[in-house]
Order: sequence, then structure tokens, then C-alpha cells
Amino acid sequence: MILFRSESNESTRLAEEFAKISDLNCELCEADGYDFEVLEHLSLPIVLILEKSPVLHKFLVKKEKDSKDVRAYRRRYLNNLRYVVVNCGDLAFAQFVDEGLKELGAKRLLNLSELSSEFVEDFKNKI
Repeated sequence: MILFRSESNESTRLAEEFAKISDLNCELCEADGYDFEVLEHLSLPIVLILEKSPVLHKFLVKKEKDSKDVRAYRRRYLNNLRYVVVNCGDLAFAQFVDEGLKELGAKRLLNLSELSSEFVEDFKNKI
């Protein structure tokens, strides 16, 4: 699955390009309408190409109340999630997402990178 969110259509373009280059049957999902609680049930690797996503940001940040319980729950279930993050312009947000998922127990398949044919090949070899 390729999860994207675009303010300038850059991540949309990159998501479509990733799907085309990879030649994988990838589902493209727009992040603003995505239920991130479903991540804990995914067995397929996820590719995140995001400029900004308030919904994902909210999912990853600690909650004021019961933050330990929420994060412990997510850590227990996100340990099956495998992911990569593609930088599409907002490096700080891409790093935030990358580190946030890793902190919650998800498995990073490749380090944060720009989209390239080599990156896609490395991704295909990891899945």
C-alpha cells in the first residue's frame, strides 16, 4: 500500500511514480481519509509519501491523558508493520513520521530517502 498526502500534488505524483516504477500491484490511499488505527492489522508493507498529514501527526504524538496506555497498545500491535518513508520536500515531517513509527515498534525496511529507481529496487528486494 502507498499512503500519500499532498498539498502541492508532489506526493500524489511521487506515489503514482512509485507504483509505476515498482510494477507492484499497490493500492494508493489518501492519508486524510485513512483510519490509521488500521495500521496495526496490515501485513503488507506500507510506503508513506507525505507532505504533511494532521491525521497521522495526531496518531503519532503522545496524548495528554493516558498517553502511556495508548502508546503501549500501539507499540504492541504496530510491531508487525513494515514501512518505508519517502521524502517529498518536507524533510522534518518525513523524519518525524519515520522516527514515530519506529518508536511505536514498526519495522523500517529502508532508511528515509528520496524516490529513485534504486530505492524502489531495494524496496522490492526487502518485501
